[in-house]
Amino acid sequence: MAPRTPEQMELARHFYKHRKSAACLNTVNCFFLVFGLVLAGLGLYAQFKYSWGSQLVGFPLPWLIVGIGIFLVALNCCGYVGTSKMRRSCLVFYFTGLVFVISAEIAIAYLSLKYEQNLEEQIYQGWLDSSPESKNKLQTQFKCCGFFTVNDEPGPNCIGKTGQKPCAVTIVAWIRAKLKFCAITAICAAVLQVFCLVTAVVLTKRIDTIKKTRDNLSYSYYYSEDEKDIVMDPTRA
Repeated sequence: MAPRTPEQMELARHFYKHRKSAACLNTVNCFFLVFGLVLAGLGLYAQFKYSWGSQLVGFPLPWLIVGIGIFLVALNCCGYVGTSKMRRSCLVFYFTGLVFVISAEIAIAYLSLKYEQNLEEQIYQGWLDSSPESKNKLQTQFKCCGFFTVNDEPGPNCIGKTGQKPCAVTIVAWIRAKLKFCAITAICAAVLQVFCLVTAVVLTKRIDTIKKTRDNLSYSYYYSEDEKDIVMDPTRA
């Protein structure tokens, strides 16, 4: 039955406004869902492709990337449930998680730029602490020997070799480019997620408004099975 009374019209107006905002948020959530899966995949790829990375930077960065990706997937699934099924608790969890993610992204951008300032010193310390196997992998991948010079703490596969370029310039330039990419990506994601944050607050308030309006009606209403239409309970009409 189509809404006819002023009360029904008010409920329908709030309901369809909710659906419109929810559709926008779900679109962005789908993007971040894919983004989270890509992050998790990149983390696993980096763990096996650049197994020397954890020793060089002094932190298991690939596994952190995997964790962030999985958390983003779970968070955006929760947001989708909250918007599609009008679950206020899911939206509150989604909002809280977004605050944490945005804070982490801002911190990542700041640390990436700050780390870049004394990058050469940090990488050199990581080089000194790296195992011979990690140094061999670095020297093979970047086709270099030693760090500042060929004889500066080289890996076993470069001992006694001459005519090779040192690894410092190549490795530092490679890592600096990745840090800039991480900072730009983190800032762009944080800006887009601010929109998600605001939309989640709006949707939470609209759910409260819809429930309050529905409770004040003189008739009983419920949603159809696909939750796309408002139906009046014929037993209460």
